[in-house]
Amino acid sequence: MTEVGRVIDSGCEPALDLQLVEDALRPAQLDRLAADTFDPRLTEEHWRGVLEHELVLLANWLAHRALDYARAGSPSVPPPPRAVTLLPSYGFALHALRRSVPFAALGIATTITVPAATLGRAHAAIEPVVKALGLSHLLSVLATAPPQVVEQAVREQVPVYLTGRTETWRLLREKYPEATLVGATGRCAVVLSRDRADAANLERLLDSRRLPISCSNHLLTLITDAPDDVEAAVQASVGPLGSEHPTTLGEELRRAHPSVILVPAAGPDEDSRGPSVLAGYSAVSTRPDGTARSTVGFGRDPVAGWPGDYLV
Repeated sequence: MTEVGRVIDSGCEPALDLQLVEDALRPAQLDRLAADTFDPRLTEEHWRGVLEHELVLLANWLAHRALDYARAGSPSVPPPPRAVTLLPSYGFALHALRRSVPFAALGIATTITVPAATLGRAHAAIEPVVKALGLSHLLSVLATAPPQVVEQAVREQVPVYLTGRTETWRLLREKYPEATLVGATGRCAVVLSRDRADAANLERLLDSRRLPISCSNHLLTLITDAPDDVEAAVQASVGPLGSEHPTTLGEELRRAHPSVILVPAAGPDEDSRGPSVLAGYSAVSTRPDGTARSTVGFGRDPVAGWPGDYLV
């Protein structure tokens, strides 16, 4: 079973009705929700598939949280009454599902803030998700600019969860050292393999689905004889973030700061397993078509503290 409760104690009672998530997955409802939340970086068909996948993961996470609550009773650490989530200027519905909805689903009044120039588009994409999940009383998009939202949150001791650049997280950490500030700040996908040909095949598949802007775009490939050993020597470090003189696997990963590590498929019948962890980052095996076998744990960030998606 996926280990949840990495941010909010597992004894916290869910406030989101699982039936509402299941209803949103019904074909007719999913079609409407996909149309209302369309992500212009993708085709309509691709976006529908992504949305369906994320709702399935949300339902799975919620079921795990419900089971944990039934076992644990009251939480040993009470959840915060409020949370603030800072989202980037793209992928609004996707980021809200991964980084904001889980807090509201646990009964935490959650606010979303985005760059001012994208407020209208963000609200239009996120509001249908909020309504479909019956979370209007717990989740909202603020019109206030992010700096003011963060300042008020810190003043009121409200935790802040950031999706964005590491530099932004560090600036906020320096400005508000007393704040609870957690970030998902990875910048790319890293391909990791023993075999250069296998890696090159996965690179081609990833490049065929490259998005105009995404922290999951491939920027680095690492070739090593021991891809599960962070102390192993790297024979090749290629791609936009490549290095002529690579060192160890752990050092190369820390330099790249990925959102996810993708490992080429060993075969079509390879088991679907949860992510392993390398240097604090999630490593996920891929299917023969190059897609990740799981996005649970995506965005795991050993620098800014996010434990990975659907592990809240």
